[in-house]
Amino acid sequence: MTGMELLYVSARDVLRDVGVTTRLHVALSEWADDVNGIAAVVHDEGVTPTTPRWEAVGYLNDGDCVAIHPPAFPDGIFPGIGGDGDAVVMVADAVQDLVQVLLWQMGIDPAWPACPEHHGRHPLRARCDSDAPVLTAESSVVADSVARWGCPTGTTSIPIGQLGTPPALAP
Repeated sequence: MTGMELLYVSARDVLRDVGVTTRLHVALSEWADDVNGIAAVVHDEGVTPTTPRWEAVGYLNDGDCVAIHPPAFPDGIFPGIGGDGDAVVMVADAVQDLVQVLLWQMGIDPAWPACPEHHGRHPLRARCDSDAPVLTAESSVVADSVARWGCPTGTTSIPIGQLGTPPALAP
């Protein structure tokens, strides 16, 4: 699998979460800029990306988009860095930055995805857990890890790609 293919696969569940929980249409597009270390950009689907930025703080103009580094595949020197779950988290971080700014521009609470445990007072954060239980075959399961939206202070942990889906019942 190429790095760009990995980014597209990694984006699938994150973009699903955006579509299920907001009115936004966000896309991931290839942006080959080796000099600046950009492999892809995340952008409003209705806008042609023209100006990649590393964070959405300055995202206010048409054509602005959030840059994503190429995935770093394990190379023997840093074998634990760059796994597929890490790629999902990297894409989720960029998408979250963009979604929060787009919601803010629309006058909607930008805490996305909102933490259900704390009544939406803060957003969940993307992370990769190696010991988290897999709830369904549709979640972002890669090898021994699961990319999840998690509360930074509480216990909420939802597989990326499962926002807006009722939790599975235990048998």
